[in-house]
Amino acid sequence: MGTITRGFANNVTTHGNYVAFSAKLGSDQTNISASTSTVLVFDTEDFDSNGAYDTSNGRFTVPSGEGGKYCLNAYYRTNSSGTMVRCNISLRKNGSDTLAQYNNNQRSSGEASSGITWCGTLAAGDYVDVRIYHDSSSGAVSAQAGSSAAGNKTAFSGHKILGV
Repeated sequence: MGTITRGFANNVTTHGNYVAFSAKLGSDQTNISASTSTVLVFDTEDFDSNGAYDTSNGRFTVPSGEGGKYCLNAYYRTNSSGTMVRCNISLRKNGSDTLAQYNNNQRSSGEASSGITWCGTLAAGDYVDVRIYHDSSSGAVSAQAGSSAAGNKTAFSGHKILGV
């Protein structure tokens, strides 16, 4: 993307490139085992200003020289024919540090969903992925692709916060 310029009367501030991405599931991610933390790999990009999201491994990597404050969002929807008590989502940095986690407790069969937003500091080279954990009594579930009236069913997006 190009340069972002904002101005108020004679006070104009110009920022460099704006790091932003949005990816979703183009097809269901199947066979997500119960009681296991599994990385979601969003295989279809809507946009990726700096080539920072990798559709092969599900990682957003902060580009060189672009460390700073970021805001990341992720959500998913699964199908399950069994009872599911836990339907959790987490954002993990560099494969081990949990940035944020949301535990959604479900009590019925059918679709389950969870979402998360995190804002904080990332350094150049840090990568973030999205992981899910569920305990469906039916075993494996699928994270759903496709669109709903409110937008994509399973997606990951983020942007650098400028001016912080």
